[in-house]
Amino acid sequence: MIVGEDLGTVPQYVPRMMKRHGIRRMSVVQYELTPEHVGKPPKESMASINTHDMPTFAGFWNGDDVGERLAQGLLDERGAAEERERRVKMRAALAKFLAARGLLSEEASRPAAVLEAVLRFLASSDAEMVLVNLEDLWLEREPVNRPGLPERSWRRRMRVPLEQLRSDLLRMVNGEQKTNDVGEEDRGPAQARHA
Repeated sequence: MIVGEDLGTVPQYVPRMMKRHGIRRMSVVQYELTPEHVGKPPKESMASINTHDMPTFAGFWNGDDVGERLAQGLLDERGAAEERERRVKMRAALAKFLAARGLLSEEASRPAAVLEAVLRFLASSDAEMVLVNLEDLWLEREPVNRPGLPERSWRRRMRVPLEQLRSDLLRMVNGEQKTNDVGEEDRGPAQARHA
């Protein structure tokens, strides 16, 4: 399976050509989330919360990226204030969306509870594959990659060794994906691709 990055300023013909050539698209929660809308991953896609160029889930939830963009001169004070206000609305929209689907209790706004609910949503979606950023599992706030800041990118080790990583969320994602594969004629590869 080949997945193409169709995010950002991509010409309109690119998604059509990707589909024509059997290249899967990306569906990224942080990219598609607005104060009014939560995108649902389509079929023939790879779903994720973020990418390596985006804030971690906890960093996004807490708005850490807004302060970083302000420090880099990518936002001014007014723009940062507007973005923080927008982020509050985005968090509320996501929590409401997840609660409406029975994935999050109404009062739950803890990042860990929202993360689990988002992963359950992605895992039960139509997406063929779910990509999980391992650092999201321990609610890392500091991104590993900071576009435009090479001196601060890809410089640190993971804070949690793989041997100690709590992987119950990964097992849940895999289990949800397998449930969605029920009824497919060729279950073996479908189960393997979600491991």
